[in-house]
Amino acid sequence: MNRKKIILLFCILSNFCFAQTNYYVAPTGNNANSGSVASPWKTIQYGLNQLPANGILNVFPGTYSEKITIPNTPLPLRITRRRCPLLMQRE
Repeated sequence: MNRKKIILLFCILSNFCFAQTNYYVAPTGNNANSGSVASPWKTIQYGLNQLPANGILNVFPGTYSEKITIPNTPLPLRITRRRCPLLMQRE
């Protein structure tokens, strides 16, 4: 019985250790906001700059006209609608 409790405790604690934090960007947001779903940031670049190592940036549909510097790490972006096209123009 103790073995089952230890395994259960390990499973519960591992979920907390590897949990990812979600942040949000919307065209109607404000970079002074907290980045939550109710108070999203306005620009993708600001969101990327604020993102912690375990964070995911959720991008709401809309038009974002901005320059984005792509980091050399995997890009932690998630588009919030499946049929939302992502168009990027290179300078």
